[in-house]
Order: sequence, then C-alpha cells, then structure tokens
Amino acid sequence: MPNSQRKKATYHVFSDVLACSLGVEKAIILDHFYHATKWAEANGDITYYEDGETRYYTYGTKEAWKIKFPYIPVRSFYHWLNQLKNDGFLFQKKKLIKSPRLVNQTYWSINYDLIENIYDRYETRNKTKVVQFEIKAAEQIGLIEAILLGHIYYFLQHNASTEMHIYQDEQGIEKPWVQLGRKTLHAYFPFLSENQIKRAITNLKDKQKILVSKIPNKDRTSNENWGTYYTKNESFDRVK
Repeated sequence: MPNSQRKKATYHVFSDVLACSLGVEKAIILDHFYHATKWAEANGDITYYEDGETRYYTYGTKEAWKIKFPYIPVRSFYHWLNQLKNDGFLFQKKKLIKSPRLVNQTYWSINYDLIENIYDRYETRNKTKVVQFEIKAAEQIGLIEAILLGHIYYFLQHNASTEMHIYQDEQGIEKPWVQLGRKTLHAYFPFLSENQIKRAITNLKDKQKILVSKIPNKDRTSNENWGTYYTKNESFDRVK
C-alpha cells in the first residue's frame, strides 16, 4: 500500500528503554522503521537478500519525513538518521530495485539484533513502557512538552489514579488536580532530566495549556501532602 493511502497517524509512540539508551528522537525514528519494515515483511514488499539473510526495506523522501515527523526539524532528523546508520541500527541502500517510480529512493532496513541487545542489557523487557504523544501537540508546543502534557491529561481523565484529587478553585468550582513532582515525572520518564522537565512544565504554564498550583484548595487539612498540582486549563483547547 502506498504511503499516501495509509491512514494518517495522530499519535507517535516509542520505547522508554530505547529512549534511555539512544535518546528520544532516535527512539521515535527507530520505532517508525521497525513498524515500516514489519509492514513490508507482512505484505511481501521490498525484499533484499544479502549474505544468506532476508531483509525488508522501506523508503521515504525528504518531503515524506517532514510530513511524518513535523515536530523534528529536517536537519535534525537527518542528523539522528545518520547517527543510527553509523551506529549500525539502520541499513541503507540506494537503487535497491529497478522501478521508474522508485529509482531515486533511498531504502532503509533495521538491525533487530542491536535493538534486542539493548533490551537484554537493560533486563527490563517486561517493564518496558511505551510512551505515546500527540503529533500535533509536539509540532505546536514541543516534543517534551507534548509528552508531559499527554501524561498529565491521562491522569486527570482517570479518576481512579492515586495522584488525582478533586479540589475547589477560587470560584468554588470543583476540578481534578494531579500531583506530579519533578522527581515523580523523572522516575516515570527516566530519559528526561529534571531540568528538561522543569523547563517543559514552565513552557506549558506559559503557553496556558495547564494551571499550576502549590495549594489547589485553601481549606486543605493538615494531614494532606503538600506538593505541586496541575490541572487542565479549560480556557484553552489542548492544542490550538
């Protein structure tokens, strides 16, 4: 199926283990190539035989990458792409097949063995988290901001969360607030430093995507935990 006929994704995902080892951007790019080559394998798409091994390839153009990853500048994307190739995570070939339609394409395949080695080294396969974020949000407010915003919204939407509490605002209206300190967020997203988290939260507050309060309810009892609380800013859509 041509790329133009595939349903356009609204979210991207990546493995926290790969992000801890390689960085967020490279983990996202690897996830794309992983699923693209798996799709090629399932559909008998571009196949290449080398040294007795079958590899499945995918392809893309500069214009396609810009559409696929609008939140990563083109120059940065090729920087990460070349690093993954130089480190052996990706295989690159040119003029792989003879086709007038695809003659100028560059083809990419993935080194599954190196990825498996990362998981084996971390010994956390069963504890691996798949991190999801909204593409449009990442494009408009930043990648890290989109990751944290999605996480905060997730807890606000799940009332059973132990981190979620209901408090009254200054107008007496009850709102859900979630308590997530920088250390808590860093423990959940170990591939982000506390300084990165601090900057992203400040940006989300400045962009009025979230409201931040140290004391959501002035009538709090003395036995409640103090901390930083976040809630959705109802005056603004999630992404404008």
